Amino acid sequence: MALIFRNIYIYAQSKHLIMKRFYFLLTFLMVSVASGHELPIVEIETPNCATLALASSVSTSNQTVCVNTAIDPIVYVVGNGGTGAVISAGGLPAGITATYNAATAVMTISGTPTVIGVFNFEITTTGGECPATLNAVIAVLPNATITMNVNTLVPNQIICVNTPMAPIKFNLGNGATGTATLGLPIGITGSVAGSVFTISGAPTTVGVYSYTVTATGGCGNATRTGTLTVISEALLNLVPASAPLSQISCELHPMSPVVFQAPSNSNIQITDAPGGYFSLNHSMLTGNWELTSSPLPIGVYNYEVSLLDGNCGSPVLSGSVTVYPFPFTMTLSCSWTGDTFETIVFDWVDVPGATGYSYTYFIDEGPQAFSGTTTDTEFSLSGLVAGQSVNFKYSVLGDFCGNEMEAHCTSPPLATIAFEKDGLAYYPNPVHDLFHLESETTIDSISIFNALGQEVRKNPINGRTLQMDLSNFDTGIYLIKVVSGSSVKTIRVLKE
Repeated sequence: MALIFRNIYIYAQSKHLIMKRFYFLLTFLMVSVASGHELPIVEIETPNCATLALASSVSTSNQTVCVNTAIDPIVYVVGNGGTGAVISAGGLPAGITATYNAATAVMTISGTPTVIGVFNFEITTTGGECPATLNAVIAVLPNATITMNVNTLVPNQIICVNTPMAPIKFNLGNGATGTATLGLPIGITGSVAGSVFTISGAPTTVGVYSYTVTATGGCGNATRTGTLTVISEALLNLVPASAPLSQISCELHPMSPVVFQAPSNSNIQITDAPGGYFSLNHSMLTGNWELTSSPLPIGVYNYEVSLLDGNCGSPVLSGSVTVYPFPFTMTLSCSWTGDTFETIVFDWVDVPGATGYSYTYFIDEGPQAFSGTTTDTEFSLSGLVAGQSVNFKYSVLGDFCGNEMEAHCTSPPLATIAFEKDGLAYYPNPVHDLFHLESETTIDSISIFNALGQEVRKNPINGRTLQMDLSNFDTGIYLIKVVSGSSVKTIRVLKE
């Protein structure tokens, strides 16, 4: 006897197992055994299932990427009668798609995720006698963040040079572990402590510095920017074209403008004594400040320009204007120095506003003029011969109170002066005829030598005074040796 079961289907939903056209053929054969029982023989036919294989690298089926960053494509190949593949469980992140190419029997999962999270999903084949299934995971991480710390309101500061700044703090998040910083001034540095990045220090250079802080160690390129403006300690700075702070001016003339730099919205104050003569103006074109005055009477005017709201203290510019009469009275005097009055010195009062002096002089009113310039108020002329006279005049260089002026000084002739040398007086010098000697001690003898060193006269003397007639001597220079005991003195005389 035989019993046949055909076309029996069994579906195990929980295991996703399908057995199609599974049939049992049961043939009960009567087999004689010693016991007299009959044993059944069962014959089973198994189905032919589809296949699903990962064609990309193993790491692609379990990968971690940053949001808005493309994943490495996940590639599957369907075979053994399968006709397609679908995401059968879980889901892909937004921005990621799965496509199936029937011609190549390949499913590709690719794209750029736009949301963060961990996405588990299942791929199952379609078609064929039974399906195949594989699992995969895509983890999408958020981009790192860098945000202002609660203790920092803005990333910008105005800092005084060589003065510690108020620290600027940023919070690092979403995996950021450090920073890369560009553009900080010298003296300013950044440091990370935990999840806080701090910019601090004291800048040593003046300027405007735009800086960038980029988070490192996480996804993306989160950045923050800011500006550090480092200003000098003194905000009242004279410009190169400015007149000096302290000036000399002439009666009823205004001062030369003092030009300086300061912030356009500064609160600047003038203090002057006596007051009422000075004023301040700001140029929108150049950005400079200009201090001027009205015409000033004779006197001294002191002033101060103060910056009351400076970021780096309250600097002050101080100066004065000295006003002289118009015109200014020039002076000149002269004096002789040296044992034989061979040097003459001319001196004068410094003229306000003068940058120097030019001079010209003549010796014995001769035709040859000597000239030069000096910044001193004294001029000396040496190497003169006894009896010579000098005519000297000077002129003022530069702006001063009055027109260019000249002054003259003539030295007195040497013949009018009684010369003294170690207790010995002699005159006149130069001499025309009679020459006088007077000594504090007794004169023993005198000898006269010409310019060639020849002795032209020798007289024994026994007294303290002597008068000699030199009228018959030729014109020129003579040396007279005076012997008094063990003392010998030599004097030079010019014979005219």
